[in-house]
Amino acid sequence: MAIITDANRVPLSQSLDEILHYVWDPIGIAGQSGMRDEYQTYATHAYELLKNNATSDEIRRYLTMIEREQMENSITEQKIEHIDFVVRLLVDAREWFIHHSSLED
Repeated sequence: MAIITDANRVPLSQSLDEILHYVWDPIGIAGQSGMRDEYQTYATHAYELLKNNATSDEIRRYLTMIEREQMENSITEQKIEHIDFVVRLLVDAREWFIHHSSLED
């Protein structure tokens, strides 16, 4: 089973925040100064999902729900493809940190 340890908690959290801010960015604020913390609540929840070994489908449903219900974005086929890409990045980040922390043991 994949395990997120204290050693990789902070760098993984930072990576998730970067992915959500610069790649997911559902309201288009990545280039605006002063908006860096806009998605931090979502990054914290995404971290918890990943730490608890959530599936890609669970993470996808979470991001889609945020966009639809909280940001009131319409969910188009293009949007679904973008969310799928973001989910792959989030899961890959989790796996990268788990793999590299196991190499250090």
